[in-house]
Amino acid sequence: MMTDNRNLIGEIRKGLLGWYNIPEDASVLYIGGADEPIAELLNERIKKIFVIDVYEFIDLLKNEKEKSIYDYIISVAAPERVLQPECLFSCIKKALKADGHLILGMNNRMGIRYFCGDHDPYTGHVFDGIDNYSKREGCDKKGFSGRCYDEAEIYDFLIEAGWSKDEIQIWGVFPGLEYPTMLFSEDYSPNEDLANRLFPEYFCSKSIFLEEEYLYSSLIHNGLFHKMANAYLIECAPKTALSDLMNVTSSVERGGENALYTIVHRGIGGRAETVEKCAVYPEGKKRLRSLFDNMEHLRETGVPVVDGRITDGCYLMPFEHFPVGQQYMKDLLENGNVDGLFKVMDKFRDEVMISSQLVDLDSSYTDIVLSQWKTWFISNGHKEAEWPEFKQCFYDGKILRTGFFDMAPLNSFYDDQFIFFDQEFIVPYLPVKELLWRMIATFYSGNPHFEKILPRDKALERYGLLDNKKWWEVIELDYLKSLRSEDELKEYHKLHRRDFDKTEKTRLKIDFGVNDYDRVFDHIFDGCSDKPMILFGSGRYAERFMQKYRSVYEIKGIFDNNPTKWGEVFENVKISEPSIEMAKDCKVMICIRDYQTILEQLDKLGIKDISVFDPNRKYEG
Repeated sequence: MMTDNRNLIGEIRKGLLGWYNIPEDASVLYIGGADEPIAELLNERIKKIFVIDVYEFIDLLKNEKEKSIYDYIISVAAPERVLQPECLFSCIKKALKADGHLILGMNNRMGIRYFCGDHDPYTGHVFDGIDNYSKREGCDKKGFSGRCYDEAEIYDFLIEAGWSKDEIQIWGVFPGLEYPTMLFSEDYSPNEDLANRLFPEYFCSKSIFLEEEYLYSSLIHNGLFHKMANAYLIECAPKTALSDLMNVTSSVERGGENALYTIVHRGIGGRAETVEKCAVYPEGKKRLRSLFDNMEHLRETGVPVVDGRITDGCYLMPFEHFPVGQQYMKDLLENGNVDGLFKVMDKFRDEVMISSQLVDLDSSYTDIVLSQWKTWFISNGHKEAEWPEFKQCFYDGKILRTGFFDMAPLNSFYDDQFIFFDQEFIVPYLPVKELLWRMIATFYSGNPHFEKILPRDKALERYGLLDNKKWWEVIELDYLKSLRSEDELKEYHKLHRRDFDKTEKTRLKIDFGVNDYDRVFDHIFDGCSDKPMILFGSGRYAERFMQKYRSVYEIKGIFDNNPTKWGEVFENVKISEPSIEMAKDCKVMICIRDYQTILEQLDKLGIKDISVFDPNRKYEG
């Protein structure tokens, strides 16, 4: 959580290059505005930093000035704002020393965000970059403000300017340049489920119609993840001087001592070899020392951990080429091996149980445990009247004297046992069941199809989590909310993160067309005043509809697909088999949660006057 006066969004944007090592006595030119976050970052670190507008820079080079004098030239999106980027790249090449580095941040017009419905950052419209701006004539004429390029086009510009392909390295940036959380080199394939790590950000969230995070696994599997990165960080330099970094994860949003860069380094043969964790700010050195101490504590209890050490102020550990524990578990369920999954989950539970001294909520611990958690509960904005219900969690099983909040399959490798890493945070007197909750909650997050194979509540029931599941979730979400500075970022995320309900609506509008969507889902009572209704479904939704609207509309009958119900009476209305004859001159109101198959069924029957009732909505009029 941010506790100082740093501009958090600006600090997050500095994360695009905050991990990159530039000698402080290097000669550095930044092409862009002096108030841009990367320009500010360079000013903080470099003695000889020059900042120049992109057009002024081109004019200087055209006049044969400033040739071969810079060690580094850095810019974010500047080539996107000029009509002839090839001219800019040529000028940059001339201005760099022979062994100099070019570092660029650029948006990818083929980024997955645009296939999910995001607006182009320059035109403000959907799909413009995807179709190469064919509908936007102004992109190369008067009024031009910029355009994005794809990876192949960027390579072409750089090679034409004089760099060879082996002097160019490109990292994919997610979610994007404006919120750089993770960077991946072309030859680095994530071995984990990114749906729990990456939170998409958009230029215009209101037009999104796809859940981007659900697509990452398929993109990786099909070799499209890098090609469809939302943005790129490009490094051009002599081959031997290129960075060995394969992957960078930034947690700058955590602020202060909690903000870290996690960097995967390439080793001999091109494989990932070491992982380095570095503090973003000086106060973060304390967090790294805590990490080392935590890992040693777990090792002493008998919990398998990845070896680590502190060197030159950074935490180093080997890169393990085993699957991430959570991914291993997901593969088991994908293959229908529920018994195997439960056996692995049991192994996880056993590791949690030996990770710390276990305490019971007896007379020697009652006061201290309940006092600590009541203070936490109230400070997080919960009502004191709810405390008696919440505190029952601490009577529901064992409590860890020292709880490692990140002790989850997501932070482990699996090789016949869980091998844990990144155990940064301790929560005193943490219930064992909270970590079992996190095991299951993160497992299902981003994988809604798992419900059909193994309902989440069945897994929760196995580990005794159903009774207090509301509060296990509260503990998790409140803790993560504080860690991720969500209060400070609330207004920003409101603008740039997807709203689930709006996303579903937008997708349905595309599916049905605007007019049909309005008739089926929004204005469901239009034209109903002079015609009878038939409800489809005889469950809770139908019961709610009857309670609200029976006095207003004539209910002629009820359709149901269950033959055993045909002829029965529901709320004094007869249930029958769906038929077009009965539906003639009637409005059919679907009163079922999973309405999609019913819509298709009625369409095949030739019934067209249909709407879908949602008991949780308020309808106009």
